[in-house]
Amino acid sequence: MKGDFTRDTFDRSRHYSRVLMQQGRVQLDADWNEQGALMLHQLRSLAMDLVGPAWAVGNGFQLTIGDNDFTIGPGRFYVDGIACDLVEDLSFLAQPGVREADRNWNTDTPYLVYIDAWERLVTAAEDERLREVALGGADTAARAQVVWQVRLLPVPPDATGAGRVIACSDARVRLREDLLRTLPVLYAWAVDDAADAPCEISPDSSYRGRRTSCTGWRSTIRVRWTRPAMRRRSNGRATTARSCSPCWRLPGRPSRWPTWAATSAAA
Repeated sequence: MKGDFTRDTFDRSRHYSRVLMQQGRVQLDADWNEQGALMLHQLRSLAMDLVGPAWAVGNGFQLTIGDNDFTIGPGRFYVDGIACDLVEDLSFLAQPGVREADRNWNTDTPYLVYIDAWERLVTAAEDERLREVALGGADTAARAQVVWQVRLLPVPPDATGAGRVIACSDARVRLREDLLRTLPVLYAWAVDDAADAPCEISPDSSYRGRRTSCTGWRSTIRVRWTRPAMRRRSNGRATTARSCSPCWRLPGRPSRWPTWAATSAAA
C-alpha cells in the first residue's frame, strides 16, 4: 500500500447514499473517501443505466487502419461508466506499455479490439504537484487516475479455417474467459530464517509479550506475482473492477461501426 489510508469502507451492497458528519465525532480519511466513492458509483451507474455499459461520444476512439498500425481517434469512450478521454490522435503501437503480443499483430488474423480501463493510485512520489509548496513540500492527499489501453484479442477461425464474425454477446463471453485466464495470481510462502534473527518469535505464537521477545523463530513471507500486470493495483489491493469493452474487428474495414459491447472481470 503506497497510500496512507485507515481503511476502505465503501461497499455497494450496503446501499448507502451519502456520508453524514456528526458534531463532536472523530473524522477519518475513510469517511471522506467513502463519500467520494458513493458519488462516483452513482454517476457511473447512471451512465450505464441511461446509455449502456460501453459507448462512444460521437466519433470518439474511432479507428483508422493502416498497413502495420492503426490510429485511435480523439474523443471520449465510456466503459462500465468509466470515462476514457483521448485529446488527440494516438497510434496503437505508441500507447505506453503495449503488450508484446499486441505489437506483433498482422492483417491476416481477425481481432477483437477492446478497451481495458482501470484506476490507479497517484501520490506525490509520481506527481510532485501534489505536494504543498507553502508548507515546504509536505505530502497531501493522493489521487485516483483513470488509465486505459486499447488491446487486441485474436479471433479463432471457424471449422473451414476462415475468419468468422462474432456477435457482441459472444464477444463478451470470449473476452471474459480470456481475462479470467490471464489474471495474475499471488503466491506467498513462509521461510524459516531463525538463524538471521533469533530474537524474533514465530508468527504462529499466541503470545508476544516482552518475556518471550528473545525466544522462538521468525518467518519471512515472500511474495511473487506470476505475471507483470501489477499496475492494476490500487491501495495495495486489486481494483474493484477491470472493465473491458470489445469494440472493433480488425483488419477489415466495416461499412458501419458495430454495436458496442462490454464485459467486466475482477482484477
